[in-house]
Amino acid sequence: MEINTSNETYFGIDLGTTNTVVSKGNVLFNGLIQSQIIQIMQVDENKCPTTEFILPSVLYVDENGKEYVGKIAKNIKSQASKKVLYNTKRYIGSNKTWSLGNSEYTAKEVAKQILKTCRDSMKRYNQGKEVENVTITVPASFNTDQIKDTKDAALEVGFKIVNLIPEPTSALIDFINEQSNLIESQRQVDLSKPTRILVFDLGGGTCDIAIVDVTQEGRKVEFTEVAIGRYDELGGIDFDNKVALVKLNEFLDLYNLDYYSLNKEDRERMVRHLRIFAEKAKERISSDLEMNCYFGESFDHYVMNFYGEDPVQFCINKEEYDECIEEFFIKSRDSNKRSDEENKKNIVDPILNTLRDYNISKESIDYLFLTGGMTKYQVVKDKIRNILDLKENQVINSTDPLSSVAKGAAIYDYYETIINRVERYTGENEYNEEVSVTEEKKFELTRVLAEAIMIDVKEGLPVIIINSNQEVPYEGKLKGALKTTSPSGVEINLYAGIDQYDSKMRIQRKYKAYFKTPKKPGTPIDIDFSIDKDKYLRLSVDVNGEKIELKQEVDLKEKDAM
Repeated sequence: MEINTSNETYFGIDLGTTNTVVSKGNVLFNGLIQSQIIQIMQVDENKCPTTEFILPSVLYVDENGKEYVGKIAKNIKSQASKKVLYNTKRYIGSNKTWSLGNSEYTAKEVAKQILKTCRDSMKRYNQGKEVENVTITVPASFNTDQIKDTKDAALEVGFKIVNLIPEPTSALIDFINEQSNLIESQRQVDLSKPTRILVFDLGGGTCDIAIVDVTQEGRKVEFTEVAIGRYDELGGIDFDNKVALVKLNEFLDLYNLDYYSLNKEDRERMVRHLRIFAEKAKERISSDLEMNCYFGESFDHYVMNFYGEDPVQFCINKEEYDECIEEFFIKSRDSNKRSDEENKKNIVDPILNTLRDYNISKESIDYLFLTGGMTKYQVVKDKIRNILDLKENQVINSTDPLSSVAKGAAIYDYYETIINRVERYTGENEYNEEVSVTEEKKFELTRVLAEAIMIDVKEGLPVIIINSNQEVPYEGKLKGALKTTSPSGVEINLYAGIDQYDSKMRIQRKYKAYFKTPKKPGTPIDIDFSIDKDKYLRLSVDVNGEKIELKQEVDLKEKDAM
């Protein structure tokens, strides 16, 4: 039995902090996989339909309660930021809410609006049919709460099968797919032997690190994650904020103004305008450097409605910009401390901490692969290369850092679809026929957890149920570590960290379950746990033979307590 996939389309979504990108993948006549970015339907500032390759991850609700995602929302943000929600990905997996219009939104609700907009556009590239299968990218270091919210958001907008893949690994898959289609003399990396690649993904909102061993045997390519960096909220928006604050202080000094003498609305408006100035300056300087046409000139921009009636001119050149962002390239004096003075955001700590936590030497890194919009900036490239003591020919830049993550997701979606279909056909094949696909190339991905998953046992340190660096999927049982304290139900607190002594341990959402019949306090509880390849965690308890699936507190409905 042969599975033909030549007429099918596979989809990937890079659900980003600042922008979202969608890609589609198709199998060519020669068996190679081609992935490309698709246009996403949205509306512009005049509420006219338009299509763009980038969907700003911004939600706007108009005076009639109608929700818009994309270009119009980004435009409204520059004028009246209180009418929009943006950068909400940083809060996914939490219970934080915002009021917009007459509704309350969580980060998950915003993600649903973004994903719905994407799904509506994907239909146009799927012969008019609804898209049911999709691969969505997430930061490699997302914890189980963040994973759950992302996957549930996709399922709730209509996708039937949702795969998740780490963003840095997805970008690497896109690159390796391109490389493996070339003859050896044209390749940037030597895939004839096991190769260790540190992927550094500096996007709009997060700094993501994955160290991946890549092995190719014929048409088979294996990706093994050997290290994942801790979750780090450092991205392009932090660079923009820093430049904006520097330029604001310069303006206040020039006109002898006191920041706190301005009303809150004026302060917010001024910072908002300067963030936009900083973003445009960054893009212009980076573009000029990339095209070798930067000759020291400054980026000039007039800001309307900034202060007073007249427009205000702001200027910045590369040297000034580099000085503004210098703090992001300085290692903390002690990266284990949590004091703001001792542990400011920077790109150095995540790299060194990842190497240290996994006992990986710099010398073992064969290549550095850079992706994410901020890695286009030359200072960022040079700093990371120097941290790792690498030569120029060991540094690889993504051909398109803004789209490679999404393109890799579509490629991964193809392989996951084929694997699932082969497994299903094999199970249903009563004649034991050999099942094959028309294409020979094969990708395999082995993933690991960035942080251990622990439960609170009330007395003493939390107990690890799944270790950091554990390959997934994984399942197990914890017998008798907890005892009932209530006759009606059980509540379990989860933590994420390197181990029980981690000073940066993060508390996660509570898991609860209600008993069908009352239990005597002090009754031992057995906990069954499983985590799938997407790092989606499931917990259940066994109390005196009664097995109950635990649910997160936010998912419990009134009927669950009956």
